[in-house]
Amino acid sequence: MSAGDSANLEQEFASQITEIDNISANTTYNGTSLLSGPSANTTFQVGVINSGSDQVVVPFGGADSANLVAGGALAAATVATPGGALAAIATITTAIQNLSSVRAGFGAALDALQDTVTDLQSMATNTAAALSTIQDVDVASATATMAQQQVMAQAGESILAQANQMPQLAVNLIHGQ
Repeated sequence: MSAGDSANLEQEFASQITEIDNISANTTYNGTSLLSGPSANTTFQVGVINSGSDQVVVPFGGADSANLVAGGALAAATVATPGGALAAIATITTAIQNLSSVRAGFGAALDALQDTVTDLQSMATNTAAALSTIQDVDVASATATMAQQQVMAQAGESILAQANQMPQLAVNLIHGQ
């Protein structure tokens, strides 16, 4: 391979490393870098109790060229020489394995968050159904109470009407009619 070819390969390799760093530096959420810097855990509170069972831990970082391989070996790798290229292959293999671990951490955390969302949606649906049942029972109870009171009122009116007729009958009997 000519010196020019080696220089071109080195330039392309360096460009790919720079692109890894650009992607990791620009992948942010709400001002928080998700890929760059050393790996660090962020804890999300997903339940009402402040315990490990109500928290999801998401590892962020560790996916830039300085942190994919210990000591920043990926950023320092070179392909300009055959020996450097062989060493770079081993470094890249390690970086791929470490990146797979980073991705596995993201995947596991996303699955846990998705499970939590599903559970919370189910709880919300069940709570709404329970509230509806309670409200239905309250309406049925109130309707039964109202019907009972109406029957009692009608019975009271009937008794009062009969009681009002009794003196009139006594007066009629006295007058002989």
